[in-house]
Amino acid sequence: MLTKNIPNFINILKQIKMLEDVKIYACSMAVDVLGWNMEGLEEVLFDDVIGLTAFLDMAEDAKILFV
Repeated sequence: MLTKNIPNFINILKQIKMLEDVKIYACSMAVDVLGWNMEGLEEVLFDDVIGLTAFLDMAEDAKILFV
């Protein structure tokens, strides 16, 4: 991707957050498995760490994009 000058997906998501009213959540299971914490994540990018059940409840009537 670097040799083709494709933008880093984290930078793309940051730009989207600046332009639109979007929320980006980290998966709590992935965070646990990888041994991460909120301080170790991109603080500007992620709004919170949530589980699948909480996500499905919040996203019931929302437009969702899975990346």
